[in-house]
Amino acid sequence: MLTHLRQPVPIVAFVAVVGLVLVQQFAGIAGEGRVLAGLHNAAHGPWFATLTYFVHAVVRPRLTARMALAVTGLLAVLIAVGTEALQHFTGGDAQWLDVGFDLLGSAAALTFIAGQRALAALILTVSLAPAAVALTVQAHRNAQFPSLISFAAPWQGGLLETNSAIALVNTPAQWAGVEDAVLMVTFADTTWPGVTLPEPVPDWSGYRVLEVELFAPAPLALTVSVRLTGAPAIMCIAPSTCQPARGASRCRLLNCSTPPSFASTPW
Repeated sequence: MLTHLRQPVPIVAFVAVVGLVLVQQFAGIAGEGRVLAGLHNAAHGPWFATLTYFVHAVVRPRLTARMALAVTGLLAVLIAVGTEALQHFTGGDAQWLDVGFDLLGSAAALTFIAGQRALAALILTVSLAPAAVALTVQAHRNAQFPSLISFAAPWQGGLLETNSAIALVNTPAQWAGVEDAVLMVTFADTTWPGVTLPEPVPDWSGYRVLEVELFAPAPLALTVSVRLTGAPAIMCIAPSTCQPARGASRCRLLNCSTPPSFASTPW
């Protein structure tokens, strides 16, 4: 059931639409990281819901109520796609996923205008999921410290970046005393096939050893390089290597001010 809403004057609404598009294109938040990306993605829904509301205010006086909703929905799709495409030229980060978040916001606004307030609230809440997920992951990351990553929880594979194929698998029988699941890396034939943990807990000042637990199923010893960067409390930043013996090994990287000592200790 369509409901009557007190809406702004069309010219005011049009100026608001233009202003919202300009803000989306040129106003950015400095910084980077998982939480900031989640907040940025979550902002698309409320932003586009507001924009859709003003678009409807522009077209409504000239159309019937139902036709105004249809035209507003069509214009919302065009604006969502157009603003993302425009970011290729304005230096923004254009992503189709952002279009999806925009359209969630548009759907929330249209259902609100149509009188479906509960459904509108539900849709808008769903559009905020990226922020909730990012904040939850960050909280779990902090809670499990001093363990930097644990594969007992399947979602932790999403903390990693890699050009290689990775999968969570059952722990090898020879690797006793660790969690039920471990990360298997199938190295790609590329310049950098390694695995990066981009956002560990930054302050390690209370710890002096980083342990990396490895299992090499191949008959030959595997040389592994580890590099620590970007954390002020970590004083050893030079790349180091260890050669785990066949089977399970623990590599230990000392947190020190001199060139790092990196040793392999078979289990």
